[in-house]
Amino acid sequence: MNMTDLPTELGLLTNLEQFIVDATSLGETGGTIPTELGNCQAMKTLRIAGKHFVGSLPTELGRLTNMWEMEISGGTITGPVPSEIGLLTDMRSLSVMGNRLEGTLPSELGNIHTLDFFYLFSNDYLTGSIPSGMCESPSIRIDRDCSIVECESCYPPCK
Repeated sequence: MNMTDLPTELGLLTNLEQFIVDATSLGETGGTIPTELGNCQAMKTLRIAGKHFVGSLPTELGRLTNMWEMEISGGTITGPVPSEIGLLTDMRSLSVMGNRLEGTLPSELGNIHTLDFFYLFSNDYLTGSIPSGMCESPSIRIDRDCSIVECESCYPPCK
């Protein structure tokens, strides 16, 4: 397999507002998520989807303070959810579904009171509970694997 990594030079595009890549439409694009994406300070939408993406979520993504929507899904992303994601306090949608994330969700995610959607299902190695502050948004919808991640005040509730 001849895999094409996302170029680190993406970090030079500091005014980039949207970056959307789907490995199924781009063939064998994948590899790790470049830490340099954290330099794209104007970024509002980041979507990286596909089974060819590996490695961990870069802590540098926490520098994208204008972020509204982040989706990193359908890959084999491993490791914990970085606490730095909690710095993205204007985010409306966060999706990390379909990866292999592990550990507990950082309490810093509770700083994101603007979330309308939080998708984390199909991450069998996540444990613990949803940080309580995340449920302060009146319209929050949290989709998760109820047997793995607990949440007392989430919608939809576990049955």
